[in-house]
Amino acid sequence: MLVSLRNRSKQQDLYFPLAASVQAMACDVSSSESRTLHSVQALVLLCCWQLPFGATRNDHSDTFAALACQYGYRLGLHRPKHPGDFEYNAAWDEQTTILRRKTWAGCFIVCQGISATGIPVPIRFDHSLLEVLTSRPEWMPDAIFHQLHTARKSYEICNTLGGHDATCNGLLPNASATLRVFDADLRAHENSFSESWTKQDLIHFSWPRLLLCVFGLFEQDGQRVSQPQDLHHWLALGYATATTVLRTASSIGDEIPYIASHLRKCLINAVFLLLKIMSSSWHPFVDEATVWNCINQGWNMLKSCSLVDHDNMSRTCAVIEYLSNGPQTAEPTLANTTLSVRSRFGANLVLDAVFRARDRFSQSIRDQRPLDYTQAAVQETFLNSVIHQIPEVLPNLDVGASDVDWNAIFNDLCAT
Repeated sequence: MLVSLRNRSKQQDLYFPLAASVQAMACDVSSSESRTLHSVQALVLLCCWQLPFGATRNDHSDTFAALACQYGYRLGLHRPKHPGDFEYNAAWDEQTTILRRKTWAGCFIVCQGISATGIPVPIRFDHSLLEVLTSRPEWMPDAIFHQLHTARKSYEICNTLGGHDATCNGLLPNASATLRVFDADLRAHENSFSESWTKQDLIHFSWPRLLLCVFGLFEQDGQRVSQPQDLHHWLALGYATATTVLRTASSIGDEIPYIASHLRKCLINAVFLLLKIMSSSWHPFVDEATVWNCINQGWNMLKSCSLVDHDNMSRTCAVIEYLSNGPQTAEPTLANTTLSVRSRFGANLVLDAVFRARDRFSQSIRDQRPLDYTQAAVQETFLNSVIHQIPEVLPNLDVGASDVDWNAIFNDLCAT
């Protein structure tokens, strides 16, 4: 019910109280009765269609994904051929086994969406998932099959390029050859399966390719991992991938408010990559009219996903607006080819954009370093508006007089 009500504006009075109740139940880990297959499925759904939240730190999707995986491990979803090892004398019929395997695939897919926030995923790509991809059983829906393939590609790229044990930020040094190997693998996969993709599958496939482009284009700790002669390749690939995915999404614009959150994150990455290119010396090498048109389409689509003012999608759109109106550099010496965030590989590009966009807040807010900059700005705006209204509301009285009715004055302020 909660998922079906999410984008129904006429039922928002029902949706938000229900969302609060569901969140409380989902986070209740004290009851062993909650660790069931149905609970895992519910948690996966909450990761796909997130509960409303404002600042990213208030997003509980990573918690829900971790719970889903841990419940799944306890239930033995990763070992479908050995149910008795996890529950005494257990023996599942064929339909239950199929449902359990689909659910485990869903856990892996949503966890790769969580990795877009730069957090390590709480699940491994195991034999049961590999078996599904290699055998492609008849009971596996095309959507899950294709998205599981893409999630595996993202998992391998993030772990290899952003999870290196020998560096403090996790980035793989001297990764130019590795980038090329992953690029060739993605091209081969696209040639094999793209004819059977839906438009949503194509959007999802942009995520691992955009990851490669970000790693190949931008400097990390003063060094670019790709070779100078490869730069044009990653620029062209990033430009083509970002514009294609945004145009594809625009062609199904009516569906965008209802797509899963990990697909929306693909659109966000595409928009921020184009914005980063346009703020660098690379922008003469792309079609600026096409780029700005795609950025505008992306903004409109993401705006349609916003439920209330100052929710996460609304904040994302505010960041896009600010960076779109910022000065565009034209001098090669001013190239904006570095990322301020380096240790959260899946989210380095997005967080770099968010941190740069904090310049839109007043200096007083930045000095406070609040947990929620947007909320602090809302409060500051409200207080400033109240202060500006005081001359209009206060009567022409001697403010030191003892007969001033301050309660009446402040009631008038609140009513204004």
